[in-house]
Amino acid sequence: MLIQLTYASRSAGILGPGDVKDILQSSARNNQAAGITGALCLSNGIFLQQLEGDRTAVNALYHRILKDSRNKDPAVL
Repeated sequence: MLIQLTYASRSAGILGPGDVKDILQSSARNNQAAGITGALCLSNGIFLQQLEGDRTAVNALYHRILKDSRNKDPAVL
C-alpha cells in the first residue's frame, strides 16, 4: 500500500552546506533502493520532509530517522 508521511523536526545542531549535501546524497541512494520518494526542506533549523512509498518501507525509514542524532523534537504532521 502506497502511503505518504510528512514530519517536521528540529536540527540538533548547525548544519552547513556540506552536511546537507551528505544527507541528500545518502538519502537519495538509500531511498531509491527502498522504493521511497519524497522531499526534504531545511529552513532556520527546521526539517520538513515528506516520504512516499510502501507502508512498511516508509515506517522503517521514519523509525531510523527518529534515531538519527541530527534530529530532535520530531512530529508527524
